[in-house]
Amino acid sequence: MKGIVVLTVLIAAYLTIISADEKDVVFYEDDSYNLNKEDIDPHSHVEQRLPSTNPLLQHYHLIVTPDLENAIFDATVHITMVSVLATNSIELNALDLVINEVNLKQGDSIIDVPALSFNTEKETVLFSFEKDLPTEVELILSIEYTGNISDLLEGWYQSKYNSVDTEKIIGVTQLEPAAARRVLPCGDEPDLKATFSVEIIVPEGLTAISNGNIESTTSENGKTRFVFEKTPKMSTYLLALVIGEFESITETIDDRISLTIYTPFGQIDRTNFAMSVAKQSLAFFEEFFGVPYVLNKLDLVAIPDFAAMAMENWGCITFRESAILIDENSSFQKKKVVAEVIAHEIAHQWFGNLVTMKWWNDLWLNEGFAVWASYYALDHIFPEWEVWNQFIITNLFGAFKLDVLSSSHPIDVPIRRAKDINEIFDAISYKKGASLVRMLSSFLGDDVFKSGIQKYIAAFKYGNTRTIDLWNTLSVESGVDVGSMMNSWITQTGYPVVKFQPKKFGNLVFVQSYSSTKHLSTIELSEKLSISEEYSPLFEKLSEEDKSFVMELRDYLIVGTSYDLLGLPKKRKHMSVHANLKGKELRDLLKKYITDRGDTYYQEEKTWDIPLTIKQYKFYDSIDLNLRFDTNYILMPVKNTPVSTKGNSNSTGYYRVKYEPDRLANFAEYFSFLTISDLLNIENDIFNIWYEGGYDANFVFSIISVYQGEENHYIWEDICDNLQNVIIKVYNTRDKELITNMNVWMREMFTDIRTIGWESKDPEKQDAENQIRRNIFSILAAVKDKDVINEAIGHYNDIKNGVSTVSPDLYSVIYSIAASRGDQTIFEEIQQMYLTSDFPEEKERCLLSLGHTTNRDQIKELLEWLLTDEVKSQDFVIPFISLGKSRIGRELSWTFIKDNFDIIKTKLKSVWTLSRPIKSVLSNFASLEMADEVRIFFEENKLEGMDMTMNQIIESIENNYYFMRYNFLCMKEYFVARDFYTFQYRAKRRKSIQKGNSHKKIN
Repeated sequence: MKGIVVLTVLIAAYLTIISADEKDVVFYEDDSYNLNKEDIDPHSHVEQRLPSTNPLLQHYHLIVTPDLENAIFDATVHITMVSVLATNSIELNALDLVINEVNLKQGDSIIDVPALSFNTEKETVLFSFEKDLPTEVELILSIEYTGNISDLLEGWYQSKYNSVDTEKIIGVTQLEPAAARRVLPCGDEPDLKATFSVEIIVPEGLTAISNGNIESTTSENGKTRFVFEKTPKMSTYLLALVIGEFESITETIDDRISLTIYTPFGQIDRTNFAMSVAKQSLAFFEEFFGVPYVLNKLDLVAIPDFAAMAMENWGCITFRESAILIDENSSFQKKKVVAEVIAHEIAHQWFGNLVTMKWWNDLWLNEGFAVWASYYALDHIFPEWEVWNQFIITNLFGAFKLDVLSSSHPIDVPIRRAKDINEIFDAISYKKGASLVRMLSSFLGDDVFKSGIQKYIAAFKYGNTRTIDLWNTLSVESGVDVGSMMNSWITQTGYPVVKFQPKKFGNLVFVQSYSSTKHLSTIELSEKLSISEEYSPLFEKLSEEDKSFVMELRDYLIVGTSYDLLGLPKKRKHMSVHANLKGKELRDLLKKYITDRGDTYYQEEKTWDIPLTIKQYKFYDSIDLNLRFDTNYILMPVKNTPVSTKGNSNSTGYYRVKYEPDRLANFAEYFSFLTISDLLNIENDIFNIWYEGGYDANFVFSIISVYQGEENHYIWEDICDNLQNVIIKVYNTRDKELITNMNVWMREMFTDIRTIGWESKDPEKQDAENQIRRNIFSILAAVKDKDVINEAIGHYNDIKNGVSTVSPDLYSVIYSIAASRGDQTIFEEIQQMYLTSDFPEEKERCLLSLGHTTNRDQIKELLEWLLTDEVKSQDFVIPFISLGKSRIGRELSWTFIKDNFDIIKTKLKSVWTLSRPIKSVLSNFASLEMADEVRIFFEENKLEGMDMTMNQIIESIENNYYFMRYNFLCMKEYFVARDFYTFQYRAKRRKSIQKGNSHKKIN
């Protein structure tokens, strides 16, 4: 009843925001909020954790001699430890290491030489001693060993580049999440923190970089020994060892921090932007966290081969080249990405490095917070960018796309094996985590939240934490029971949908349900009712009313009529499926169906503790309301009913809002007074609630057409993203009439905005206008707009001939449109541009555009080329992003993957890297036969650590099929009529713009 109590307080003051002292603070003394009790002790019932009887590991003195040419290294590590519990063994993580010699010392005396045994499944080595180790004294375990400098893009690996026709080799470590064990025997778990002293011996002429500053260098026998300062206590996955030939620039900050950027030769001139962002981010986070940066140097190192975007190694951040290098040919979009990545990794120096999650189930504490913090910093560094609008599109909406699936996972998810960790480096940990941090910060207030974070960092620095520790610290600071409020968000899959129902008996009614595309499979159920003997006996037990309901539902779905979000045809749209399934027999039928699918998602009764933000409009005045509710519905007394109610103000909440169609239609006249963030969530919620079954196509496209007069690039970015999904789904049908009419509607949709042309007259508007251009021209080319296609090919020729005047922001779309024509000369030119360019962003543009070709022979040629050494494994996925968007590209790519599966696995090495092209290609298929084919293929070609991803792919394919199954006829009818739903909005919008009121907040 908490929601009702809080609401009563709210209504009494009407416009009061819940204050901290109105709630009793309840501290979590246990971990009952976790998914499983066994996760309270991360060492219990977990296969691959080191034993709690192990000595405490305090310090590693690591001396390594790498041989880059032969891809091996020799090393000695002296591990200082103290045994607390009686034990006659020490178990450490080790993988692909050959141990040559080992001994245990107390002081200067060797007290034992242990026996060794390796466990390849657990990735450990066990050192067994004849007697129990002495306790409460300092011991040193010394190990001499050799290891590999691999090509896996993890552990210690080789990265290669050419400089003046000479191949250069870099040795670089990527140890997160669990690859430090490939470099040294260690306690490779985040809560086994220790200090490190590192020495690297390399051939003269090479540079060595590690976490600490260089303490000394000495030359001996043609080699240089780099000795690095001792690090603070840190997790093993943050260790950095980098060797190679680099250029560098250094700036000193406040006479105490040396900030250096290292690049391969020929790239140093592209680091000015990165240096500026890094300096400002470092200063910003020192003030934000209230703790000075604890090291005396910070290095940013550009690496030619890198699986992810960057890695936050303490004091030595490594980057993919395209995530740090910017020049005059860089797009504005790439600048934003580079700035966000740099800020993200620098935020980790505090939140992740100084304070680290205890175990990987709390990965979101590291990554979700760092995503949020990067935008928070950039909003101060580049306020003109309006980055929170980008956050909404990239992170909030990006998280929703995955979290709507029943095969998604909670933020707090059990991790039992090292092989499973990579699967949660996904949109849930990063994007949902960041969205929840933003929601909580908004609810508590930025100042309270910041103060709480500062106390959290101060209290736990150099240590490890769980989610509960953050909640408790914020609870003390705010007076709000944060743990109770956030529990439902952390432990549940999915997100709520808040439905604003019309006024009843003087009240506004707010109903929360949970998001799901599982209702789409109701079609499958209704079909089984007719064709399966297995279901017939259950069907016969139904009452006549329930039989009628089920068959009515079946008939509506089969002819393609849309139905309500909660599962019913239009005739019963104010009721839910669950409300109609009161009879035990009907519930038994559905339960059997769900059980047969192995699906528990629909059986759950979910509610969230929602911090609901509302803006109410009446006669162009508005008021703001803030309330919490954690029940299925609440009633809010209203004396003077507003004309319209806008939920999730400024898109700060992790929930969608479903409006009654007629009320939203009346609300359209207020659109010009809404913030960009509010317009974004209205548009995105409409599209995605339609995908979930909550609106019909007529309503969706009519409302979206209201946005024709819009001029903001963020809004066009998201509209185009959603329209692209529609195009993919429609082209999957192969229905020429539907495709033709949809293309005509799309071209009409862009009639006004396309007049923006290819070049800006006002330099101050160029960046924003170019973002509009790259999005709308991509869509127009996809729907066969001949003018845009011909103009793009003309601009391509100008770029090729060095006479172009268009912005680099448009190069990617121009290349893609040119490549899509299937001209062999253009295909070969772009391929050659990839091979000859030394600019990482240009290389990515070329690969992405080549995937847009619709020529079957070119697609086959492209796919075979990807297997050659001319294409780096880090870039292998890029063409599949665009190939997956066309029917012919998907079909040929899937055949290619099946036929070359073992070769592709060898090239990409890791399951995480392999999952990316597979997901890009498969997720847009739309037939049940394909879903079965994919399921069978990966049952026969098992990929360990990819189960969750495969379930998500298969569910997406099934959803695509069912979506078009019941939307096909409705979409076909709408695109024939093409009835634009304007409410005279466009005239009002222009008038509003002329008066300078565009998106003006009114109170």
